[in-house]
Amino acid sequence: MKEPKAYVDSYQLSIHLFHRTKNFPKQLRPTLGRKIEEGALNLTQYLRKTFVIPNKDENRLQKIEFLKLASLSLDDLKVLLQMSYDLQAINVASLSETTILTREIGKEIGGLMKYYQGKNAK
Repeated sequence: MKEPKAYVDSYQLSIHLFHRTKNFPKQLRPTLGRKIEEGALNLTQYLRKTFVIPNKDENRLQKIEFLKLASLSLDDLKVLLQMSYDLQAINVASLSETTILTREIGKEIGGLMKYYQGKNAK
């Protein structure tokens, strides 16, 4: 079975961020690094939960709720990544790369939310 793009992209973002947080300054790893890792994992897990629920009308609201949680996790990640850059834990190239990934995931989540909110909404 082909995995949905939003899930694949969030998984890739998680892997990317785990590699980045390994190189954080020692004093930032247990706090900021850990929050970034947890945020990336939450994002990926919420998207996975969205896609494992069967596509039935009665599951639409549950899917929307998981997408909202994924979106909140993504927003939190963006703040933490900007903070990492401001604290010089990541460089501009890493910030740029993660910004591209987070922007794409945000568009995918937004599209999915519109789809499920509009589906059979009467």
